Amino acid sequence: MNLRSAFSIVAGLAVGGLAFGADAAGESQPPEDPLLQAVAQSSTGFAAGLYAHLKAQPGNLFIAPFGLSQALVPLAAGARGTTEEELTKVLHLTVPVLDAADGYAALSRRLQLAAGGESALSFAKALWVQQWNTISSDYVEVLREHCRSELRVIDFADGENAAHWINKWVSDRTGERIPGLANPQSFDAGTRLVVGNAVCFRAGWAATFDPAQTTASPFFAATESEPVAVPTMRQTAPYRVASQAGFRLLQMPYRGDRLVMVLLLPEADASLPQIEEGLTAELIAECLRNVQRAEPARVDLSLPRFKAERPVAQLTAALQEMGARLVFDPNGAADMSGFGTNFDGETIHLSAVDHLAKFAVDETGAEPVAGVGAGPVSGPAPVAAPAAAPVVEGAAPAVPAQPAVAFTVDRPFLFFICDPATGSLLFMGRVVDPRVG
Repeated sequence: MNLRSAFSIVAGLAVGGLAFGADAAGESQPPEDPLLQAVAQSSTGFAAGLYAHLKAQPGNLFIAPFGLSQALVPLAAGARGTTEEELTKVLHLTVPVLDAADGYAALSRRLQLAAGGESALSFAKALWVQQWNTISSDYVEVLREHCRSELRVIDFADGENAAHWINKWVSDRTGERIPGLANPQSFDAGTRLVVGNAVCFRAGWAATFDPAQTTASPFFAATESEPVAVPTMRQTAPYRVASQAGFRLLQMPYRGDRLVMVLLLPEADASLPQIEEGLTAELIAECLRNVQRAEPARVDLSLPRFKAERPVAQLTAALQEMGARLVFDPNGAADMSGFGTNFDGETIHLSAVDHLAKFAVDETGAEPVAGVGAGPVSGPAPVAAPAAAPVVEGAAPAVPAQPAVAFTVDRPFLFFICDPATGSLLFMGRVVDPRVG
């Protein structure tokens, strides 16, 4: 077996408080470049397809679909024949692989500008290869010119050393916020290739919640017969709200004017599994368009704090079910000849893909939230930082004087962190119990 353990480390950190900024809510124009549009649509198609194969898992579910699809494109660039065809289908690519790699690189830069620069949103990509491999010079050029990915040589036979340097790479490129992802037991003398991709999102909200308003409130967790108490943030402000069959949407902008979080809250008579069953790429795009076009309304928002810090289970099986079968075949069926050759002449295959989306949603957006327990909450909720006056980017939009509309997130919901102009999904997920990371 030539490739015993190749995995994609996809990590993200999104932290933030919550409020409304006037500039952030303005209509942002979609890109005119058809390649960016094609790649953004491919990424959303991949996100919806992957979620459809993961949604049966119990509990909370968090993925970073843009980073994960971006990490898999270099594999498609090294594949040939039917192996390449399977990967491009799973990734929903509608343009040639090298064009897609160029599009992902350009879209990454666009998203960084939308977030406010590399300090707010950073992408790091690398391939680690066994030191005895012979990598094609043409493939090295593809990595450099199209995938914007690093190429590093390492000895996987020393699992401790390999994990140390991979973890250092991730930590360095995420400001030390995401350490310790690689497991030494994942590597051995048979490992030939590791694909790494780190996504770090540190943008705060356009304005902060007042932590003094955070209190323990009931949440109807999917696994509990009675409501549980969870730390819940509150704020009354103008938000964009839209309704569709079975659910309501609310958009919350990040500082930087263009990236947003969209909440999808089922109506009281609808269930989240029913909505998930029909969650296609087309429906996601429709939701983002509808809430972006809505006029701001005065909303009394209640939102639980929540965080994610667990790897996605059964990801390799999900990718195989989506159609990426040959690349995982240990019996020589995978054609990965675009990478180059190996010293032992055995065929290359991918043994696993690991994925971690790590972030927290809190009041301030300054640092990761700490101290949120997994058990029931009694009494006032703990707060992560001293109370601070909201910081608003520009003047709030004028809205008619009217009673505030309640948007109370007290039951399982979906969320998307995205660029509404392109529909690119940085993060998406399901929260059925805010107490569990």
